Amino acid sequence: MPRTPRRVAHAAALLLAACKAAPTAPPITGDDTATAAQRAAVPDGAPARPAAEARTERLLSQAISRLLEQEHLRRKPIDDAVSRDAFARYVKNLDPARSFLLQDDVDQLQLHADRIDDEIKAGDLALARLGAELQRKRLAFVQKTVSDLLAKPLNLQDDEALETDGEKRPWCRNEAELKERWRQILELQLLQRMARERDIDKAKAEAAASRGEPAPAPRAEDAIEQEARAKLARDFEARFKRMDQPDPTDATELLFNAVTQAYDPHTIFLPPARKENFDISMSGSLEGIGATLQEDESFIKVIAIVPGSPSWKQGQLEAGDHIIAVAQDKEEPVDVVGMRLRDVVRMIRGPKGTRVTLTVKKSDERVLNIPIVRDVVSIDETYAKGALLQHPGVPGKIGYVDLPSFYGGSKPDGSPDRHCTDDVRALLEAFQKQGADAVIIDLRGNSGGLLSDSQRMSGLFFDQGPVVQTLTADGRKEVLTDKDPRVDFKGRVVVLTDAFSASASEILAGALQDYKRAVIVGTPQTHGKGTVQQLLNLDRMVEPTSENQAVLPLGVLKLTRQQFFRVSGSSTQNRGVVPDIILPDPWAHIDALESDLDNAIPWSSTEPADFKPWTPTWDLDKLKAASQQRVAQSDAFQLVNRRSNLLKTRKDRTLEPLKADVWNAQRDQEQKQLDALTPEIEKQPARLSAALVDYDGSIAKRERLEAQSNADRKLQLDSDGDGEGDIKARKDGWKINLERDAYVEEAIFILRDMAKPR
Repeated sequence: MPRTPRRVAHAAALLLAACKAAPTAPPITGDDTATAAQRAAVPDGAPARPAAEARTERLLSQAISRLLEQEHLRRKPIDDAVSRDAFARYVKNLDPARSFLLQDDVDQLQLHADRIDDEIKAGDLALARLGAELQRKRLAFVQKTVSDLLAKPLNLQDDEALETDGEKRPWCRNEAELKERWRQILELQLLQRMARERDIDKAKAEAAASRGEPAPAPRAEDAIEQEARAKLARDFEARFKRMDQPDPTDATELLFNAVTQAYDPHTIFLPPARKENFDISMSGSLEGIGATLQEDESFIKVIAIVPGSPSWKQGQLEAGDHIIAVAQDKEEPVDVVGMRLRDVVRMIRGPKGTRVTLTVKKSDERVLNIPIVRDVVSIDETYAKGALLQHPGVPGKIGYVDLPSFYGGSKPDGSPDRHCTDDVRALLEAFQKQGADAVIIDLRGNSGGLLSDSQRMSGLFFDQGPVVQTLTADGRKEVLTDKDPRVDFKGRVVVLTDAFSASASEILAGALQDYKRAVIVGTPQTHGKGTVQQLLNLDRMVEPTSENQAVLPLGVLKLTRQQFFRVSGSSTQNRGVVPDIILPDPWAHIDALESDLDNAIPWSSTEPADFKPWTPTWDLDKLKAASQQRVAQSDAFQLVNRRSNLLKTRKDRTLEPLKADVWNAQRDQEQKQLDALTPEIEKQPARLSAALVDYDGSIAKRERLEAQSNADRKLQLDSDGDGEGDIKARKDGWKINLERDAYVEEAIFILRDMAKPR
């Protein structure tokens, strides 16, 4: 079975500058330079603003508009068209579930729909203030409504349904309709909470049975309902309290990011508090769990798992999961649906050695409690792993490289650190010494890293030549070339990719495909992120007057400024790399691609570079036909297709029944269907054998630890605090999964077919 994307690295790491100064231009003054016409274009009705807030708005408006119009890859003016696009995004982000604002409120906001450009030019963000004021007004009503409804049992016997997709819901026309909507929302959440309470009782009974103890008596439905409703009331009370205490920058941040995302989804304004969180996540020094999160309507969505992080080692948290509750060690979980991202980050972050439990909704609708012990990122876990594979139906040995990310650079003290290219070169040498003349490079889940190493690693497989082209907003093109004439591996190569292979992974896969040096095998396309962002410090654009200094810092703008192109001239943006041989996609039900993002920069092309492809010894059409025949006959791949289709059907169903018997029966039926399509990997027979290659001494280190007595080893590891105590479990788990991986087995078959005469 395919592995999960648990090891996806932070995609934004590729070529992200460390908060550079803005491009050279006259400093912005923050003075009110708006014309009378621009001031007149700003609608009335928004609350007044203090002088300091007014200056901050003008400075941000001047800085952000200049950068978007002059430095963004698209270089388009902030005009009425951008205003209308930004307005739709603003209203969606202000109330994604359409559970606060009324139609009359939206009508008031609509007056600003094509005037956002005028408000930015005037430095007067009236829409941001009006939106925040309307939200505060409706919050008071919703808070009282929820409190009243949860004060007594809800009727879970009515045969009705709730539309859960906010965009499909109409805006409520009055407070009576809004109250009715919240009644249905609460009934669905109560059904979900009660199911979780039953799962807790079941888990307690199973734990007692495993210890040979009598199972505790199950709670009555009335008791479960009362407990679930009380927890729901506490969670909403805490959520509404947080919403009633917004940060001063919330309103402007929401509007500016509606404007920036009218340019592309990766251009983001980060006020000072958000910038701090961003710095921590990018540095890898956060004593937390090592997951990249973003707001997804009312939910907090896991975007990526940092290799070597506590989440990565724990193994259950995956890209695509929605976090619905957070619990500190031995404390009650706090519901985080509808909570601001930075508040959730603060709850998850904590000192090394402490435990946080995340309640997550998986892409297959399961709800899991995932305990994670906070720690710093374990750098050793990010390094390439290697194995020699043997299959009973394929003669000889095949090298296998598992590359979690494109790592390298310098240590904090400035000394040289390991580079992934050097490690992969060492593995290739080890494979060849042991008789392997074919290799699998596994880039599944690898969402990038250092551009320089994707460039150097490509050169391991062909002699010198161009690898990738970059194009800037002002039309400057650069061709990045491998200048090393050595070819470290001349045998057959298969590269495995999936939807989570991004940025530097796409550069390597694209180069090897263009040179016809490897056969790319994987799901229908790679991620498709072919753009580069830079962090630009907005403070450095400001004229250093006393009035301006008083309102600093302003924050930063993460701005899309470059695009990648393959040597063939095709961009990796949006379309990614399409494999030569396509296999079933276990994540087809997840919106995991760049093209799934709103307003993603479209695919484009440029002139091809001057390069000389290899002449392949295999017939690609024959390879495809043979693979398709095997996949059609494979029980494992048919299971992948059936599971993916089931999950897609469930995802597309947005009407949820609110009658308890109907909802519970539907949940139980779907869970049985899913369980039947999700076999436990450890219980499956091995498809191949894998012998780990100790190219860096890590396996020998593990064996030395294992050679010590259990007591001595535990004492040493506990005192070291270096996290080595679970090395054996992680290494053994990696080997078990590898030996049962149907995708790796198919790659072996393809390598066998590549050796046949054309």
